[in-house]
Amino acid sequence: SGKSVVANFLAEATDLTGGNYRPTKGVRILEFECTGLRNNSNRTLNVDVELWDCSGNSDYESCWPAMWKDTHGVIIVYSQENLDHNGEISKWYTHFVSQQGLRDSQCMLFAHAKPDGSKQFADLSGSLSRLKCVHTSIEDRPESIRQEFRTFLTHVWEAWAAKRDQEELSIVNN
Repeated sequence: SGKSVVANFLAEATDLTGGNYRPTKGVRILEFECTGLRNNSNRTLNVDVELWDCSGNSDYESCWPAMWKDTHGVIIVYSQENLDHNGEISKWYTHFVSQQGLRDSQCMLFAHAKPDGSKQFADLSGSLSRLKCVHTSIEDRPESIRQEFRTFLTHVWEAWAAKRDQEELSIVNN
């Protein structure tokens, strides 16, 4: 579905689209800094990001608890060419978002189009339809993808900061 290509693009890694396809084994972690974000208070944020590129292969499901531990935000990337994707996305959403107590604002869907791929896509159903879904094509709209990601990071940071402040108040009041 292009998860690693999207992850490399967002992290500004060098290997974007070239080379032979190699499925991700387990997880790949990309660390980078995203600078110049603006929160709701118009404060400038510089955020350290750990982007975990998780394999879509069900052979690695037993590793998922380690992957979702301390997760602050989730981007689910799927191929927009796969018109029967609701079940797979729902499973990821349930495990990585719902069961971890994340808000819908801490989850984003990327319906990814491969180069020269089909431009058709199916609608999402049920609880997935309320999530932010961005149709991505690195070749056609690279900067809009990066801006959507930066906006998402700001929402994730704000949710994390609110939770941290709440935990600190709880400690002080007890």
